Amino acid sequence: MPKYHFVIADGITLPDPVGTDCRNDEHARREARAIAVQIARDLGDRVERSVVVVDDEGEELCRVPIKT
Repeated sequence: MPKYHFVIADGITLPDPVGTDCRNDEHARREARAIAVQIARDLGDRVERSVVVVDDEGEELCRVPIKT
């Protein structure tokens, strides 16, 4: 199963060194959306942030904005 890294970016990047196994790219995108929703709930502030999905080869798959 491929491994994806969910990086939080808001001017400062919080890396995900361990990563998460996902079935495919679409599964990783769904996970990123769920992470973004949870962060928005937890933080509730107006700082512009994104969850960036990076595959194990270091290629960016997608960027999901965290909207409060």
